[in-house]
Amino acid sequence: MENKNYFDQLLQSSLMTKVILATVIFIWTIVAVLLIAGTTLFLERPTEALAPTASTSAS
Repeated sequence: MENKNYFDQLLQSSLMTKVILATVIFIWTIVAVLLIAGTTLFLERPTEALAPTASTSAS
């Protein structure tokens, strides 16, 4: 019930409030996407891979 009350308040709010809310959600979405993309690109760099270990087999 409380969620419906918040939704009703949002529907009755001014256009500026809706624009600000949409902008905040948009900015946080961009931040989340950039963090995920940056982390993925950083962790997938080939220079961060472990070097192969030297073989110690006696032949």
